Amino acid sequence: AGKDPDKREFAIRALAEDIRLLTPIRETGQEIYINIHPGAHVGQGPDRGCSLISDGLNRVFGLEPGIMVLLETMAGKGTECGRNFEELATIIDGVDDKANVGVTVDTCHVLDAGYDLVNDFDGVMRQLDDVIGLERVKAVHVNDSQFGLSSHKDRHANIGDGNLGIPFFTRMVNDPRLSRLPMILETKELTETKHREEIALLRGLVQ
Repeated sequence: AGKDPDKREFAIRALAEDIRLLTPIRETGQEIYINIHPGAHVGQGPDRGCSLISDGLNRVFGLEPGIMVLLETMAGKGTECGRNFEELATIIDGVDDKANVGVTVDTCHVLDAGYDLVNDFDGVMRQLDDVIGLERVKAVHVNDSQFGLSSHKDRHANIGDGNLGIPFFTRMVNDPRLSRLPMILETKELTETKHREEIALLRGLVQ
């Protein structure tokens, strides 16, 4: 979504190459996605930024259509596009091959962007369904948040050590709309066993 056409061209070619390299895995029958941060409009405005991202994805799929691209929900830091569900929907609306585009929900980013997952989980899920469609959500980045609601900071915290907290993660891992999706930790590996412990913690919350 940047201003420089050479940088946009590089991003398009790089993503297409990644898809080309991953396609043989899909051809074995394994479901596979590639997750991206949509981009930043760097002062051009979100409408222009979203339009450039849609155009870029159309170019990518024209080169390499073999893997679904997941657009990640963003925290709204700086000039990021995808800071709310409406911007992601706008990007998807501009893509010709809509069947090849999905969404990754990052729990830290969604909270930081201003969606109150702690006190209005069902309301946020309804908004996500109404604006984008829950059928497009294909993965979850499971992160607590250091700064919390509407902070627009994008600072991950370890599970239970941030503003989301264990009650939220208990609800999330038991919610049938999300619980069957791939869940990926992006928390700090404070010790050699920290991620192993967090995975065990999350699994232990399943009722």
